[in-house]
Amino acid sequence: MDITVDLSLNKIKQGHGEGVLTVLQALADRAIQKSGFVFQQPIHKADEYAEEADVDAEAEVTAETVEEDLAAQDDEEEMYLQPLQRTDKVDLTSPQVQIDIQPPKPKIDPAEWKLEVERVTPMLRVQIANDNKDWRIHVESMKHHHSTITSSMSETQSQLNKLHADIEKTLEKISSREKYINTQFESQTEEYRVLQDQLSELKQKYGVASSNVTELTNELSRISEELDSVKKELKETPQSQMDDIGSGMTDSKPLVAIKQGVAKLKTEIKQMDLRVGVIQHTLLHAKLKIKGPIGLAAEPPNMMQMFALAI
Repeated sequence: MDITVDLSLNKIKQGHGEGVLTVLQALADRAIQKSGFVFQQPIHKADEYAEEADVDAEAEVTAETVEEDLAAQDDEEEMYLQPLQRTDKVDLTSPQVQIDIQPPKPKIDPAEWKLEVERVTPMLRVQIANDNKDWRIHVESMKHHHSTITSSMSETQSQLNKLHADIEKTLEKISSREKYINTQFESQTEEYRVLQDQLSELKQKYGVASSNVTELTNELSRISEELDSVKKELKETPQSQMDDIGSGMTDSKPLVAIKQGVAKLKTEIKQMDLRVGVIQHTLLHAKLKIKGPIGLAAEPPNMMQMFALAI
């Protein structure tokens, strides 16, 4: 058809929009061109409107002036409507009118037109996809869900009531069984509490023992380090010093001398104890002798006199 339109096929398949209007405009222009229809120049009639009067902006507006303006507007509307309400009829049999209203005769073969329509029809099918943002779809979905909920509400309500009753019975049974178990196992519960307390005490003792083990481990490490250092020093000392140290460690003379000194000290201590006992006995005997002839009123002798008598 020699119609060139700079549009994509997808825009035409949509069935709406600027592309479709452009194609329709081109087809209409081509149909008018083929039919030979020519637009006539428009005939503009002279305006018969009354000129507007000058308006005084400073004039005072009153109720009488408003009524006069409304009456004048009604008169103007009647004047405009009179040409439209004329009752004269147009003679449709006149040659000029027949030429104007005569339909254009098509110059296209109907068979070719039908074939073209059959070819283009599948391409012009429009499928409007459902838009989830459209409020109509949401309303229909709400209606559908409401009807579904309403239809299943009675059955669901009865099932829920039955389930509620079963749950209450089960809870009552569980409560009674719990009370029975608590009464039957009260002694075991008390024993468990005692064992739990003992376990906590043992855990505390274990913590203390663990800390002691840690301290002893640190001490062992320190002693091991000292032992290693002593071994290292012994390895570095000459052989003569090692022999002296070994002979000094195996020599028992100092030990024998110490034992003899201890035995001598013990003998001297026994002798001193014996002398002290004899002196005490002698002092007591001398004191008794002095108290006999002198009496209780006599002056007691001093220590020097008693010691002289004992000697």
